[in-house]
Amino acid sequence: MHALQPPAGPIPFQRTGPAEATGAAVGAPSEDLAAAGYVVVDVETTGLGRTDRVISIGLYRLDADGNEIDHWYTLVNPQRDPGPVWIHGLTSAMLADAPTFPEIAEEFAQRLHGRVMVAHNALFDWNMISREFARAGSRAPVEQRVCTMVLSRDLGLPLPNGRLATLAEYFGVQQRHAHNALDDARVLAEAFRPSLHLARSGGVPLPLTTCVAVTDLGEDTAAAPLAPARGSWSSSYRQVRKRPPCPYPNPGRWQEGGPLVQGMRVAITGDTATDRELLEDRAIAAGLHIAASVSRLTSLLVTNEPGSWSGKARKAREVGTPVIGEDAFLQLLSDVAPHPARAPAAARPGPHPTPVVGRSHSATVPVVGRSPSATSAAPCGRMSTMDLGLQDKVYVLTGASRGLGFAAARELVADGARVVLTGRHKDRLDAAVSVLGGPDHAHGVVADNADPAAAGQVIAAATDRFGRFDGVLISVGGPTAGPVLTAADDDWRSAFESVFLGALRLARTAADSLTDGGVIGFVLSSSVRQPIPGLGISNGLRPGLAMAAKSLANELGPRGIRVLGLLPARIDTDRVRELDALAPDPAAARAAASAAIPLGRYGTPEEFGKVAAFALSPAASYLTGVMIPVDGGALTAL
Repeated sequence: MHALQPPAGPIPFQRTGPAEATGAAVGAPSEDLAAAGYVVVDVETTGLGRTDRVISIGLYRLDADGNEIDHWYTLVNPQRDPGPVWIHGLTSAMLADAPTFPEIAEEFAQRLHGRVMVAHNALFDWNMISREFARAGSRAPVEQRVCTMVLSRDLGLPLPNGRLATLAEYFGVQQRHAHNALDDARVLAEAFRPSLHLARSGGVPLPLTTCVAVTDLGEDTAAAPLAPARGSWSSSYRQVRKRPPCPYPNPGRWQEGGPLVQGMRVAITGDTATDRELLEDRAIAAGLHIAASVSRLTSLLVTNEPGSWSGKARKAREVGTPVIGEDAFLQLLSDVAPHPARAPAAARPGPHPTPVVGRSHSATVPVVGRSPSATSAAPCGRMSTMDLGLQDKVYVLTGASRGLGFAAARELVADGARVVLTGRHKDRLDAAVSVLGGPDHAHGVVADNADPAAAGQVIAAATDRFGRFDGVLISVGGPTAGPVLTAADDDWRSAFESVFLGALRLARTAADSLTDGGVIGFVLSSSVRQPIPGLGISNGLRPGLAMAAKSLANELGPRGIRVLGLLPARIDTDRVRELDALAPDPAAARAAASAAIPLGRYGTPEEFGKVAAFALSPAASYLTGVMIPVDGGALTAL
């Protein structure tokens, strides 16, 4: 454990809600609540769905400085199958004589009352607890919660993933029995204490979230299923919810005063009084698409806290997505307009000024920080947008802290995808993630393609951080420049490890995790088709990798996995400028190279990024085994 210093003053709290007329912030803790301290909670459950039940509860009550007051543990009889015994270890026999939740609800409530709830992935624990209290005919007495995953991010802790075990290891806390509710609560309490100190000493506000109790469960408790759906558990302890794709094209953004239209992309953030899964299921049944993130294609964001700093709310303010409250959404959901046509969507309209409709009233409030000109212009200079089907997809891009990989990442994120970037320099990765909108949209992993362990590490990062993995764009730095005759053996070996073998290793690892619809892309070079003077090693390795990619396309095609290559030529990146600088007269070299390109200029990284985003997207679902030149026509061969 890190040694703690005496408290240096009150802990600053993040205000997550809009200010009331009195000037107090919605969601700001009262002095009594702050002084009472915290209750660190962990629950084990029969599953992850809305009908699943709590089977054990562990909690530690802490004072305002994070010191333990007491702890409590109980088993809970769910009166149904206990679910994944191989994870939590609790069998039906062990739970048979345990009290039911209504029998322990009063004591549990007394231990929760008047304290800020702390949990790891707190939304999950809160939802499970809130549902149980609702089934018991009462309300969980929790006003606010802190998620330690979010707190770790806000503190800038250098953690490779969001697992509790990783946080524990960082603070030197020994985890004795993973997925035992009491031990997990102990581990989290011991990790929360130094986190609390770091927040206090660094002036970092705690990421407090106002808790909205679930009141609409959408279930008949007497008819609740006795066992989780077959196949609802995976080895990574994630529920698998495969919903059919929305059959309607996106008709564009919701217009204030108008109806919802089938095909609209709707994102939801924050707590809802209607169970989240139930709310999503109702929206899907009405013909809407539920989006896991916000992009400029999102039709509407539903939230009870429009002024919050969640990633979705921040992105909605940035791109001008309309925002309404839960009650207004439920009212609109009762009368969704049919889609005007089943044909492929035409050009989308640009963004509109963002109305924000409150949860309990219909007053319209403009989003702060966006000028009328910013909301009326088409995003990124586009006059129209083709829906590439990238919403909520997750891609790994190697060597993507800058250059062509980063350019591709920008276009993917702009169309609703989320990305995992790899590179060898953490500072560059951090900067790239920030530009892409932060951790809700991008995640950086320090890795080197030449490292045999890197392939598994980066693929695991995608599923750990975003819960899925849809494809990879493999880009590596160019090998040492120079002619073949003067290239040293060590330069060839080093380039082979990173450019060829490292890329192939990552492709093989990705293929093991991808399913039907997955894609593997290689950023190669125009040297695949014709040699580039002065790049002897690249000329030797890139064609071989292209042929390996072609072979992979044949091997993976029967599984529905696409493999393709991109062949950039003179794209105006740092690497190309470095190569130009090797000439005696760099300006003359650039002018000569431009003159040899039919379009008469170098390409921009953005132009390459758009091609890459399309090639990786479901819109290119029939492209595989191809090498796509992005060269302004420079290649003379077909």
